[in-house]
Amino acid sequence: MLKKTKCYSKGRIEDKTHVEYLLVCLGQDLTIIISGGASHIGSLSHTKKQGDETTYRYTYPTHRDDVIVDKAIRELQQAIEGELLVVGGIHYDDISKEQIEIIVKNSDDLLEEIKNDLKNRVL
Repeated sequence: MLKKTKCYSKGRIEDKTHVEYLLVCLGQDLTIIISGGASHIGSLSHTKKQGDETTYRYTYPTHRDDVIVDKAIRELQQAIEGELLVVGGIHYDDISKEQIEIIVKNSDDLLEEIKNDLKNRVL
């Protein structure tokens, strides 16, 4: 049984590199909200435990949040026993390519931390 909620955070808001993962556990199911900057819903993906494929995926036009959302689904779906829903939206005005790369790196680091916590039953 997963615990109720946990928040993971990395980066700096002032440097436009902050990303945050909020995990909300519902029995064996897990909802993850990925945010940063002017948070919003830019993309969402859902997968059922019965299959390893994403059963539902939507990204709003002109948004690129699916890159991080889809990676979270791929990385975490095998780590839980229930269903997984990932919703995300990160937005910073006038962001550089380097800042985007840092956000992606921060997100990857947080995914590793979450996987380890799930494996070690910290959640």
